[in-house]
Amino acid sequence: MSDIGENARQESFPMGSVILGRQARRTLATQLRFHYPEIGQVEFEGDSVVLTGGSAGAVGVADLVLRLAKELSSIPDRSPRVRFDSSGEGSVNLSRVDSNALSAAFSGLVTELAEQRTLSPEDSYTDRIGTRTGSGLNLYSHDFSVLCDLLDRFLGNFFQRAYRAQRIAVPSMIRAADVDRAGYFDTARQHISFVSPFDPHPAVYDEFPKFWSQRDPVGSDIADFLSAPEEVLTPAMCLHCFPVLASAAVRSEAPTIITFSGRCFRDEKGNLNQVERLREFTVRENLFIGSEKDLERLHGELADFTIAVAALFGLDFRLETATDIFFGEQASQRTASQMLWDSKFELVAMHEDAPNGVAVASLNQHHSHFTRPFEISLDDGTPALSMCLGFGIERFARAVAAAAGGHGLELIQSHLDRVRILDGVDKSTHHPSLGQE
Repeated sequence: MSDIGENARQESFPMGSVILGRQARRTLATQLRFHYPEIGQVEFEGDSVVLTGGSAGAVGVADLVLRLAKELSSIPDRSPRVRFDSSGEGSVNLSRVDSNALSAAFSGLVTELAEQRTLSPEDSYTDRIGTRTGSGLNLYSHDFSVLCDLLDRFLGNFFQRAYRAQRIAVPSMIRAADVDRAGYFDTARQHISFVSPFDPHPAVYDEFPKFWSQRDPVGSDIADFLSAPEEVLTPAMCLHCFPVLASAAVRSEAPTIITFSGRCFRDEKGNLNQVERLREFTVRENLFIGSEKDLERLHGELADFTIAVAALFGLDFRLETATDIFFGEQASQRTASQMLWDSKFELVAMHEDAPNGVAVASLNQHHSHFTRPFEISLDDGTPALSMCLGFGIERFARAVAAAAGGHGLELIQSHLDRVRILDGVDKSTHHPSLGQE
């Protein structure tokens, strides 16, 4: 988000006679910071919204506040439903988690971590977790990069062992036509960055160096030198799978399960920061396609697995219902639908960099949102549904580092040595909420 100077402009805008609940206010604040990136702070006072920052008095802000407040007023004022809270007295239910797969994946992580410690350089390029290179962009240190890689492989290894998941590799770009077919231009186009290569025509291509060295806001625009974009940077990892399966009849006797990781890109303008809202970040995605019955069973297993992982790494966390931030005329309807069906759960970790909590994983029931437009069905003729569980690797790694007291590999190893994964596997002390029912 934008820095707020001492003399930053502050303006108050009436929202009309509407009352906005918690989620509606969150959505309004996010949209305002996206459309006007220089807004550094959004606060609500009675029936008004108070904006602080360079765009607080920009033309059109008042009208936008009134329009959005009216559109979002129908979002129910409902608090998240907490499925598990590590600060409570309950213990983690491991009966639906493949403990052998979890043990093996965790043991592999610990072994790799020990090896990486012996390979660590004497001098580090930086001792900080991340060095800012741009808005929402970081260069990460050696130790933190190793931790990210280890956590990503740990998750992938678990899903291969527990579910025989297919492992694939995906590019950082995806066809704009496929993103459009998935409905992303309607529901979340605020995330999208088009990829526009140079126009190859010599008359245009050869003139670019002169333009770039003498560029004048009044003269040519950089778009004059670029080709029409056909791809976008990946805004959501799961989108890569549906075009490949388009018009296919997947097996009905067992769900199709795919695990992969890659880079996501979301240009969220004024909502970007260096910790939780990144322009580029890594996601370990696990996609499930199958029948309603199979996905219902898997949903419970995945929720329990997510809780077990957070407890295993000693996080302070909650697993709770959540909603996405939707834009456009259907924002209220889509948000209310997610609330009604509890179709999104987030693993929220609290630590010093995110005292109010940040989502490190998200369990999403897509229902037929993607399978219908891509005409994916089951081979017995019944509808195919989809669901995904994604872990934000940098967010997950920050939470683990905070639990360990730092991101150095020695601290991480000491922290994991104190963790007991399951009875009979590791005899050291375990997270107080991790037990077997």
